[in-house]
Amino acid sequence: MTGKTIPNYRLYGEDSTQADVEFVHCESISQRSVIHDWNIRPHRHDTLYQLFHIGAGGGRMLLEGTPVDLPVPGLIVIPPMVVHGFEFQRDIEGWVVTIDDRAMQAILAIAPGLLSDLAAPAIVTPEEGGSVDFAEIARLFQRIADEFFCQEAGRLCALQSCLGLVFIQLARAVVSETRRRLSVADKRLEQAHRFRDLVERRFREHAPVAAYAADLGITPTHLNRVCRGLLGKSALEIVHDRVLLEARRQLIYTSMSVKEVSNVLGFSDPGYFTRFFTRNAKLSPSAFRVAMRAAQHSRPELAIMPRSARRPAVAAHNMN
Repeated sequence: MTGKTIPNYRLYGEDSTQADVEFVHCESISQRSVIHDWNIRPHRHDTLYQLFHIGAGGGRMLLEGTPVDLPVPGLIVIPPMVVHGFEFQRDIEGWVVTIDDRAMQAILAIAPGLLSDLAAPAIVTPEEGGSVDFAEIARLFQRIADEFFCQEAGRLCALQSCLGLVFIQLARAVVSETRRRLSVADKRLEQAHRFRDLVERRFREHAPVAAYAADLGITPTHLNRVCRGLLGKSALEIVHDRVLLEARRQLIYTSMSVKEVSNVLGFSDPGYFTRFFTRNAKLSPSAFRVAMRAAQHSRPELAIMPRSARRPAVAAHNMN
C-alpha cells in the first residue's frame, strides 16, 4: 500500500464527499465487491459499525492483519476503527449493513450494556452462537433490505426495530460465561471498561499506570487487580498491547518509515520504539513489515478457491 495512512472510508472506495450514511446503509455484499474484483482492501471506518450476514459462498477476511475464513452461514460485526478487508468468492451471497455510531446509541438506548458487548469485533456461527436463530437472522436482514429500498411510511422505525432484534441476538451470542458470572462485580467491570476506553484515547501519551488509576479514582494496585481478574493481563501489558497493535497496523498498511511510525505513536526516540517493538513482537519493525508483506503477496486468490478448501471459521470474540 502506497498511502501514508490506513484508508478510512464512509463506504468502501468512496470519500466523505461521495457517500453520506445518514442512519443506515444496506447493500448486497456482491453489489460493491464486484466493482473491486471481489477484493476489498484493508481499511477502516471512524464512526461506523458494519454488520455482515453471510448466507452462501465464502472467502476470507483480513482482520487487523490476521486472515480468517468467512463462516457460512455467519454473522459478523465490525466496530469503528477496526482495520479489515475481504477477498470474497464470486458466489458470495449476503448483506452488509452500515450504521452510524450515533444511530447505534439511539437504537440501544434502552439497553446500553449491549453497546459494550458489541465494542469488539465478533464472528458468530451456528455452532458457537447457540442463542442465534440464523433462519430468523436471514429474514431480518431481508426485511432490512426491503425497508431500506422502499419509501413506505414508518421506514426508519421499521429499520430501527429490525436492527435492534439483530443486535440483541448478536450481543447475547458474544457475552461470555465470565461476564455472566460477574453480576455481583458490576463496579469492577465498569472500571475495566473505563480503563479500556482511556487506553484507547491516550495510548500515544505513554502515561504511567498511576495516571490511568488516578483518572479512574482508584489505586494502581486496584487497577492491576481489576485488569488481571477481568482482562487476564496487567494494566501496563494492556497499554503496551494497544501500542503494539497500532504499530503493527501502521507497519502493515502504510508506507511510513519506522521513524515516522515511532513519531506517530508518541515515541521521542526511534531507537526505543524499535527495542519496544522487537521485545514484544519478537521481530524488529523492519523485519516484521517485510515478513507480513511477503505473507500477503504469497496468499492465493481466494476468489477462485475451491469449495472443498473452505471451512467455517470458529466464532471469534475478539474479529466495506
